[in-house]
Amino acid sequence: MAVAGLVVWPLALLTMYSRVYLGYHTVAQVFAGAGLGLVVGAAWFWVVNSVLRAYFPMIEESTFGRLFYIKDTSHIPNVLKFEYENARAARKHVSYKSQMILTMHKQKPQLVPAFSL
Repeated sequence: MAVAGLVVWPLALLTMYSRVYLGYHTVAQVFAGAGLGLVVGAAWFWVVNSVLRAYFPMIEESTFGRLFYIKDTSHIPNVLKFEYENARAARKHVSYKSQMILTMHKQKPQLVPAFSL
């Protein structure tokens, strides 16, 4: 989380500065937007973790969840590590390699349009 904070906050501050510097917003508008973003983000975090968490399995199995490939990962302590390890394991599996070869042979060559200036 510290790395995210070291990257995200400076980018947010740089964006705020650029909005005022380029004349798109006033200082008051930028701080109002930042404040509103913090309040709405905190409220959504609370709603998801307090109210919706109990409904995650039901949402995952619903038509909506299947249509948009929603999956419940609330039981996984480190989702990034879990996804990384699964991707590495899948690449090592024989069926993955044979599927990739079949997919590459089925693809048609892409035509690149020529642009004229």
